[in-house]
Amino acid sequence: MECRFCQLRKERVKIVYEDQWVSLFFDMDPISKGHALVIPNEHYLDIDDVPDPVLEQIWKCAKVYVNLLKHYFKPAGYSLMQNGGAFNDIGHFHLHVFPRHSSEEFAWTYTEEVDPTATDFRALRDLLQQPLSQAMAAESM
Repeated sequence: MECRFCQLRKERVKIVYEDQWVSLFFDMDPISKGHALVIPNEHYLDIDDVPDPVLEQIWKCAKVYVNLLKHYFKPAGYSLMQNGGAFNDIGHFHLHVFPRHSSEEFAWTYTEEVDPTATDFRALRDLLQQPLSQAMAAESM
């Protein structure tokens, strides 16, 4: 049976950015507005399975995305998180990238006040898709 992320890539509906190595899309259950996942396009389980050139592209995409988060959402900070082994609940390598606005958000917790725009994925994609693609293209030069 195909994993959820491989299926999501085939559907191509929720993808905000993709190139030949990686894809970025918003987390379906976001901790904060802008919470995204960067995945390799090929199916790899854990970080030690991912070839170095693909890892480089994952981190480049995360770096560019963090700059966009800073620009558009003005967070106090941000977090990058990756779970492996028994803690990889999806079965496909993925790197979480999400803005943090207060120290209460530092743990893997959800704020008591839910931002209704955090799951408006179409609006977020419309806001970030073009700047992300342009910034990734500039990084590749």
